[in-house]
Amino acid sequence: MDRIGSSLIPEYQRKLASDDPSKIAFRFQLIDNPKFHDALTLPNGIILVPRQIVERLPEDAQLAAVLADNIACALEKQTYRLAPSYAAMSTSQVASNVGGFFVPGLGLATGVANYASAKSIRTDLLDQSGRVSLGLLHDAGYDLQQAPIAWWLLAAKPSKSLAETKIPPRAENLYRTIGLIWRNYRPMASLQTPTN
Repeated sequence: MDRIGSSLIPEYQRKLASDDPSKIAFRFQLIDNPKFHDALTLPNGIILVPRQIVERLPEDAQLAAVLADNIACALEKQTYRLAPSYAAMSTSQVASNVGGFFVPGLGLATGVANYASAKSIRTDLLDQSGRVSLGLLHDAGYDLQQAPIAWWLLAAKPSKSLAETKIPPRAENLYRTIGLIWRNYRPMASLQTPTN
């Protein structure tokens, strides 16, 4: 996992001085927590990867897709960028709860709106980290076609095949991005099978 993760770190990050505040000291840690269904990126660059994710992805390029997505989250500093949005939603929820004493249903309406906003923000961030992860995968020489397959495999119940599993939005976004942006993409020579 360390080998795959290290190969995905962008060159500019590797070249930064160790005392540069924009340098992220990426570390990849395998954890045994069956409740996690995705890897978790901490703001300091530590990426926690549940054991079951590694076990369910048979290809290095598929594990690379998950790690690249989490590296993209750290590079984009998504944890920090989310803080103001969530603070604003919390403030509006408090205000609506107080207002709910005077206007019945106001608290519920704001709660629904906050939920919809949070879901929209999360979807946008997943789409963005997915697009960035494809660039990281490409630069490291991994097969981009394995990225959506990885997320599809993780969405499938262990007893079901991909054919029996609805394509998850994350995989759908990656297929769309590959089709729109990487349509002329060809796997790097090192990934292609030699012909005689």
